[in-house]
Amino acid sequence: MQCLEIDLESPLSNIEWRNLAAVLNEVKGLCWFQILPVGQKCSQPYQFNMIHILPEYKMPVEKLPIDVFIANKMTYRKKMEKR
Repeated sequence: MQCLEIDLESPLSNIEWRNLAAVLNEVKGLCWFQILPVGQKCSQPYQFNMIHILPEYKMPVEKLPIDVFIANKMTYRKKMEKR
């Protein structure tokens, strides 16, 4: 899709969200969107906005940074509660 055709508040329709969720559940992966400003192109072959899906078996780390952050925050809170 061209940049001007995407609603930033709801980039996908309900059926598209359900299909995306089904794919992510099947590959147990992550997904992220790339929405670029008007007139900008990415280095990917399609040159415009894209949805990227990373399957679990391709993840470069065992624990993702957000998982580590959440675990550290929970540990910190427990220590603070003990004080």
